[in-house]
Amino acid sequence: MNPSVLFDFEARVLSLHGRIDEGDCNLLVDQLLRLDTDANRPITIYFSSCGGNLVDMLKVLDIFATLRSPTTAIAMGVNEGAAAILLTATGTRLMLPSSLLCTARLWDLPGPPVGLQASTTETLRSHLHERLQILKARWPQAIRLVLEAERQPRFIAAREALALGLIDRIIQKDPISLPAHHPHVR
Repeated sequence: MNPSVLFDFEARVLSLHGRIDEGDCNLLVDQLLRLDTDANRPITIYFSSCGGNLVDMLKVLDIFATLRSPTTAIAMGVNEGAAAILLTATGTRLMLPSSLLCTARLWDLPGPPVGLQASTTETLRSHLHERLQILKARWPQAIRLVLEAERQPRFIAAREALALGLIDRIIQKDPISLPAHHPHVR
């Protein structure tokens, strides 16, 4: 198993660590679809990722849009670029107090295949912008993060992420406190 995506199917927990490549996105999509067959039980996703290719991440966003299961994301450590976008697109978005979102490397695009013009990268970026605008109604916070990244790549601390509406809550006292709909909350 690739160490970037770890999962515990029984507990309905996924963990994203390190750089998320196309294979990781495919595995993540597969696991989300399998877990969603029992739509009455929540899915928890832990994020601590240096991002990855936004093109690959868009397919995960498309799956997020179809999930019937409630989802909770918990940000740990630094989450860069496309991983930060994914984090903002879950149902409930939580951050540990020392976590950071990094808007650098948001447009970490694949290099054009041999024989394609350099302008292809700009076309791809334009396509991604159009796709993100379509998703704006569902995840306005993802667009806010893109705009922040384009203004100036930077780190966003948990308090600022909360103020910008990128997350719902900072986990303060109990690092394992989960939303009321989580199966481990009694």
